[in-house]
Amino acid sequence: MKTDQAPPAVVPVSGAVRPPFEQVADVFARTVARQRGGGAALCIYQDGEAVVDLVGGAYETDSLQQVFSVSKGIVAIAAAIAHAEGLIDLDAPVAQYWPEFRRASTEKITARMILGHRAGLSAVADPLTLDDLLAGGLDAAVVRQEPYWEPGTAHGYAAFTFGALMNGVFTHAAGEDVASFVQRRVAGPLGAEFWFGAPTDQLARLVPVEFGEPVLTPAQAQGFSDPSFIPDGSFVEIHADIAGFFNNPAVVQAGWPAMSGVSSARDLARIFAAAIGDVDGTRLLDGAAVAQMTETQSIGPDRMLGYETHFGSGIELAHTHLPLLGDRSFGHQGAGGSLVCADAERGISMAFTTNLSPAVVGVSDQALLLLAALRHCLTHSA
Repeated sequence: MKTDQAPPAVVPVSGAVRPPFEQVADVFARTVARQRGGGAALCIYQDGEAVVDLVGGAYETDSLQQVFSVSKGIVAIAAAIAHAEGLIDLDAPVAQYWPEFRRASTEKITARMILGHRAGLSAVADPLTLDDLLAGGLDAAVVRQEPYWEPGTAHGYAAFTFGALMNGVFTHAAGEDVASFVQRRVAGPLGAEFWFGAPTDQLARLVPVEFGEPVLTPAQAQGFSDPSFIPDGSFVEIHADIAGFFNNPAVVQAGWPAMSGVSSARDLARIFAAAIGDVDGTRLLDGAAVAQMTETQSIGPDRMLGYETHFGSGIELAHTHLPLLGDRSFGHQGAGGSLVCADAERGISMAFTTNLSPAVVGVSDQALLLLAALRHCLTHSA
């Protein structure tokens, strides 16, 4: 029987995929369709080579994306390099080289505690305006903040203060800020595009983030209403207008190591591939450094997020809300939905970016589906 009805539209996806990852590519196309708008990208490296490199939806082949707390995973790699090269002793008290921490409440804090979200400085009491943040007010607030718990005895996700603290560690111990170290020792040697804040000459490639109305899970709502909840003064303006805040041109170009990373799935996957193996003659970390970075620093109830989290030294390890590629893997999610991860034993890295922020802050459902598809592919193609 003939019909004049037009066939359904084809999901706009372009790029390359190698066997045996064709089904992962099809799952990516399905996730792009499920987003119902916006753009997305997926890149997978295996044994130092790109085996999946796809963009879909509103993305161009060279689109850049704000990746929010995926930035912390890049800081973690930079810190591991600096530690291995003797530039920063992550296990020494920061008070040895950072004078403002030479007081009784903070003198035992180490950079490893900061990386593992155990320093007790996961928030600042001072309410900070956008002008304050852009002028470096968080850097000043975090050094005068008294810890919310005895450092090393509990953990709580330092969403914003992580960057100010680690920037201070690098500046005082290594003599350069995180951004310049990452360009010199991480992104530069790989020819990878990653910046803390979008460079002016790259703004035309940056895809704006789209935010819907945020929602809380019952567990989050209960945690935020608990008397022990710790409000963060650095988030005052973010909570007031998240879309307006993060799409503000000044914020897009701000150099905040905790959340201002700008990159692509292609370049994030390349960096994490070089953290676990050789990529075109460059390897960022040896096996011992990877093992140290992925050793559990914090696991269990999170004082800031209200659910259980699992951290190594600056990176997330597998937990219920983010299973990654299994117990051997590591990575980091971003509030806008993006994700990067790697599994050293399998020689695999994966990055997913999107400009459609999920309703519940954190990794997108699309990324979780892709993680499951990749795990299945790796298990059944071995």
